[in-house]
Amino acid sequence: MCGIKNPFLPGMSADEITEITTLIGEKTSKNLPDELIRFWEICGGSNDFLIAGPWYIMSFQQLKSSLEMIYDYKENHEKHDLKAFEESLKDETYDGDLDDMLYTPESDKLKKIGLTYDRIPFAHNWSGDYLLLDLDPVDDKNYGQIMNYFNSETRMALLNSNLAEYFALYNSEIANGNIFWREGYESIEVKEGSKAEKIIWDS
Repeated sequence: MCGIKNPFLPGMSADEITEITTLIGEKTSKNLPDELIRFWEICGGSNDFLIAGPWYIMSFQQLKSSLEMIYDYKENHEKHDLKAFEESLKDETYDGDLDDMLYTPESDKLKKIGLTYDRIPFAHNWSGDYLLLDLDPVDDKNYGQIMNYFNSETRMALLNSNLAEYFALYNSEIANGNIFWREGYESIEVKEGSKAEKIIWDS
């Protein structure tokens, strides 16, 4: 892939996954989708070399960072600069106009709330915007849908029905060479003739 290093960290160990699923279960009393477990087994986050198709510069978070942000945001506020999360994680009624949100033609599938323990961040763009896995949809049949949290505008948007759908689009973009990579603050778009070294989801 044009000499670009593999952007993905090794998958998480069985013990790490057990620790995480137990913690999330205690906080939410809900089970995580099997596809999320499979993802964690394959990918433990991104290194400095970022790759993304449909959502540029979205980097997969290291999972422990995600959990610290959601479960220990008070204790780690200064360390992780979580002011926006701390303010949003109050489960207050969302006061935005869901019908006008980007990527959200089916706004009735999102609850009008901010960030909660049931919305698990798994990717970010280094600017406070996150992709979340939603464990608390309006309808249970949409359990595990993917949404975007826009920090600068404090709004939510529905992206995909589930992780499998998200990665199907992600991988198709990579296979087509629609790629961004970054090392430090340098970003270069790579399109023609490029292929990813690793497709992280194979449904």
